Amino acid sequence: MLENCNFLSTRLIEQFVIGSNSSLQNKVRSNSSRASSLVFSRRAELELNYSAWLEPITHLVTLIADKV
Repeated sequence: MLENCNFLSTRLIEQFVIGSNSSLQNKVRSNSSRASSLVFSRRAELELNYSAWLEPITHLVTLIADKV
């Protein structure tokens, strides 16, 4: 969802503000790519943290369920 918003906002800026100035368009695209990379990096970091907590909790729940 965030990637779609980022893509759309970049295109709107290009169309209405920047116009035909290709140098500015390239700068906007570069910044947009950098922002997308940060979003994906942060998402991967959160998923890694989530899996680090999920695995031991799942194991603990399995142990408890086996005893019940």
